[in-house]
Amino acid sequence: MIKKIKQTLIFLTRRSTGRQFRCAPLPPVSIGVKHSNGENLVRTVRTCVLVVAIFLFLPVRAFAQSDVNNTHQVTAVPSDARFEIIQSQLAAKWTFRLDRYTGNVYQLVRTQSDGLAWEQMPVQGLPKIGNPTKPRFILFTSGIAARHTFLMDSNTGKTWVLTSVEVPIAEGKTSTINVWKPFEE
Repeated sequence: MIKKIKQTLIFLTRRSTGRQFRCAPLPPVSIGVKHSNGENLVRTVRTCVLVVAIFLFLPVRAFAQSDVNNTHQVTAVPSDARFEIIQSQLAAKWTFRLDRYTGNVYQLVRTQSDGLAWEQMPVQGLPKIGNPTKPRFILFTSGIAARHTFLMDSNTGKTWVLTSVEVPIAEGKTSTINVWKPFEE
């Protein structure tokens, strides 16, 4: 029986890792009998099984960790598409529709009737582009923090960052809105 266990363990390690693992040679004794050195045979078999299990599942675990998608969420659009939807991994509220031709950005919002709508966001210093013919704006979300969300004009390199600002709505009351502010030059 011990020989059969050893053969199975060696077969499993060869099959999963391509390497052979050899347990310490076991004398032909029955389970539960002490070795000459005092080590329990059951403990030796358990140790061999544990080591084999580690070799079997360690590569699977390492592969699963490397399979994490760390890129920002975007739709796969054709290179000449005018609009693109981008969503940050941080939260659904950071979902944007970008007009890649003009640089106008819209944020996904919930309406009073609990529906969804695109609300245009202010982009400070956005150039007016008459009759745009190709995409030139890109939007990037890092997945680390909302403050690392950028809009960039790929022709000029001008970049805006997403920020929240307080605006007065009534006497003594303010509201927070999200705006795109240009980088300092």
